[in-house]
This record gives sequence, structure tokens and C-alpha cells, in this order.
Amino acid sequence: SYLAKKIASIKTAISPALARSRAVVHAMREDEARHGAEATAAGGAELPLPVKRLMHRVAGVMKWVAYHR
Repeated sequence: SYLAKKIASIKTAISPALARSRAVVHAMREDEARHGAEATAAGGAELPLPVKRLMHRVAGVMKWVAYHR
């Protein structure tokens, strides 16, 4: 999932000296994987690509608003 990839990129960007931060990101990654498995088991389906792209763009707008308001 997009979030799992984002969390993985954050984890690799954190200095090895920051063990607590790496542990938090690791826990977030495991939680996201578990959430995805539970959603699939409950009948969840992969979203169509246009919906994923729209969600990604909306997230970008939200980030821009948060930094520039």
C-alpha cells in the first residue's frame, strides 16, 4: 500500500543512532500491514487506480494547505 511504502521510506531516512524513532516507525509499519490484512479478510478490495491517484493528489493539497496557510 501507499502508506506502507511511505513508512518504509521514512524508516530508511532515519539515522541508525535514533533507535527509538526507528522502533516507532517499525511499529507503524507492522500496524499498517496488520490493518491491511484485516481489511482484506473482512472483504475489502483494492481501490481502482484513478481513486488512488485522486487520494494522492488530495493528500498533496492538504499538505500544501498545512504548510502555507
